[in-house]
Amino acid sequence: MIFNCYLANFLKQELLKEDASGTIVFVKTKRSADFLASLLSETDYPTTSIHGDRFQWQRKTALADFKAGRMKALIATSVATPGLDAKIIRHVVNYDMPSSINEYVRRIGRVGNNGKASSFLNECN
Repeated sequence: MIFNCYLANFLKQELLKEDASGTIVFVKTKRSADFLASLLSETDYPTTSIHGDRFQWQRKTALADFKAGRMKALIATSVATPGLDAKIIRHVVNYDMPSSINEYVRRIGRVGNNGKASSFLNECN
């Protein structure tokens, strides 16, 4: 997997230019989730990641920090987010496009009526 630094920097700029608390960024792989969370945290943007390789206590802590606003963004794989409440999610970003239309609808449906959804497209999507 070659990580797209252009997209990562674009995401970072978009999150930093507005109050982007309550943002969930969906990625395809656990590796991408951890990499993006680390990249954003290095720029003093409080971010955590959640995916299937995390221990249960790590997933609970990440979700609690996100819900409490201690983490502005949650980088997640699709598998890891069934318990998120739409009230706290203000923006959904499809960093990597899902493999099915049903998954796409499930992802953007998390934002509810008051938020926004964005999708990043590149030649691999």
